[in-house]
Amino acid sequence: MMLTPKTRRFIFIVLFILLSFGILDALFLTYLHLSPDSSRFCGAGEFNCDIVNKGAYSTIDGFSYFLVMDLGVSAPIIDLTGRNGVLDLLLSNAFLGALVLSLVLFLVICFKKEKHIGELSPVGMLRLSRWLLFIGVMYGAYLFYIQKVILKTYCLYCLTLDVVLLLSLILLMLLNGKGEKMNNE
Repeated sequence: MMLTPKTRRFIFIVLFILLSFGILDALFLTYLHLSPDSSRFCGAGEFNCDIVNKGAYSTIDGFSYFLVMDLGVSAPIIDLTGRNGVLDLLLSNAFLGALVLSLVLFLVICFKKEKHIGELSPVGMLRLSRWLLFIGVMYGAYLFYIQKVILKTYCLYCLTLDVVLLLSLILLMLLNGKGEKMNNE
């Protein structure tokens, strides 16, 4: 499927807006994660950002907690963040999301300008961006499962970030770079 230049431009604009919004959302979630106060913005009905964003699953080492406590896997629980505020920041799902989205935004801008980064061609940047977003969508699906099944509460900002990841991935899948053939071409 060949996209018109106008359509490609529209996709890039929407991607830029989506990724920028996702970065801001992830940085706000990072702030909420590190803040000792409760979030007054997300605490009505089925939504409670504090339970989701400050709990055992709010950092990357929460995956070991999930394996041991929820799935019954016989392994030690890895707690890298429990005693170290810097590691709590660096390993929080929200901060890692902001970093990944920033990298994807950078790669998309370089792809649009057809710039090379070292040995990485524009097509390579497009593919790397897709993989990063795909991994983000899969991790987001895992975190959605945690919210729905285990915590039984949702974080509105986290769900917003999941939607941003999914929509960005879909838009990137619509783009094709020079030298990259689509299935029906």
